[in-house]
Amino acid sequence: METCEAYIKTHLSDPLTAGQLSQKFGYSLYHFAHLFRAYFGQPPGVYIRILRLEQVAEAIEQGKPVA
Repeated sequence: METCEAYIKTHLSDPLTAGQLSQKFGYSLYHFAHLFRAYFGQPPGVYIRILRLEQVAEAIEQGKPVA
């Protein structure tokens, strides 16, 4: 899951889905979703959304344009 987390963080601006990530890391979607939730405490979509929101909030604080 650490490799998956690193991948998500480096590809945060790309469209990411749980299905895409499960294929990339060699799991069925069902198994990946359960492993991800057990490791991060939330589903992949929620985790990705939170990271994106944090990234935007940081950019706003720094005065960078967000569009």
